[in-house]
Amino acid sequence: MVKMNDMGTMPKETEAIPVGSSGKKEKYYPRTSLSSDKLPGIEDLDIGDKIKLCSVAKIVGKREQEDGKVEVEVETLQCGIMDDKVSEDEYKDMSEEEKDKADEKEVMGENKR
Repeated sequence: MVKMNDMGTMPKETEAIPVGSSGKKEKYYPRTSLSSDKLPGIEDLDIGDKIKLCSVAKIVGKREQEDGKVEVEVETLQCGIMDDKVSEDEYKDMSEEEKDKADEKEVMGENKR
């Protein structure tokens, strides 16, 4: 089992609040764009859906910040959508709406991947 880490970052007092936010401090997450021509099946997903991706990446940059933390930049070489079955622990952490969606997919047999 892979240990999953929260990749969210809270803006510092001196940083601007990210565009489109509600005006309060909230985490922001790194983003990347994925295309259905490179990742078939992604077209079946909707905004707000959570998916598991498995990727192979190459480290292309590395820098140490003033506070001693290390940051790396990666190139994604390969990527795939993992089985969309949700573990019991993940299910417990979902909102009621997310649980309803997961239940509906399981009942309707919509595990296309």
